[in-house]
Amino acid sequence: SIREIIKLREITEVPRAPRFLLGVVTVRGLVLPVVDLRLRLRLDVLPLGRAGRILIVMHKGERFGLLVDDVRGVVRFADNEIEPPPPSLAPGEAPFLAGIGRYSEEDQERMVILLSLDAVLGFEVRR
Repeated sequence: SIREIIKLREITEVPRAPRFLLGVVTVRGLVLPVVDLRLRLRLDVLPLGRAGRILIVMHKGERFGLLVDDVRGVVRFADNEIEPPPPSLAPGEAPFLAGIGRYSEEDQERMVILLSLDAVLGFEVRR
């Protein structure tokens, strides 16, 4: 679902939006809402460094920006390479977890936690 990765740019705040919705940015003439993944996932907030990026994702025909600490690489998974979350992690306990992807890198097996865009972007801003 990731369309591109861009460097940080000025984010225009949207009044009365949820705290995790930082505001909007313009990318090639399109205005996109930007969600801070740390706030959305209820993680500790850390100061953003130079490695911070905005992931542009497509979800239900709409583009969104996801603010992340950094990008360490890009891995593509086929559907058959994605495992469901372990049964012990029920949706109530891990609502943002979509699955687990495994891949090999330099003779080591790596795992990647895959987020559910439906859960991450499943919010409503009242007008």
